[in-house]
Amino acid sequence: MVQLAELRTLVRAQAVSSVSKPLLIALVIWLVVIFLGFSLLAPANATNTLALLAGAFSVACAVFIILDLDHPFAGVVRIPSEPMIRTLDHLSNQTG
Repeated sequence: MVQLAELRTLVRAQAVSSVSKPLLIALVIWLVVIFLGFSLLAPANATNTLALLAGAFSVACAVFIILDLDHPFAGVVRIPSEPMIRTLDHLSNQTG
């Protein structure tokens, strides 16, 4: 019964996204405006183009990692669950 309640709590916690959609949309619009402004105002040369591409790639990777870590036990970047299970078992053995 306790395991079923824990599983239900875990499923409910994972169902809710911790990243809000309006914040993500605002972030993407803000970044598009910044990169668009930089690309329009900066002179067109190889250095500026490379800096723009490197910045866009870095920001895209950061947003991807934030969204991927919203579900830590699935996706590309996975956090192993065995250490947490061992810790919980150890804590339950000490209290019981």
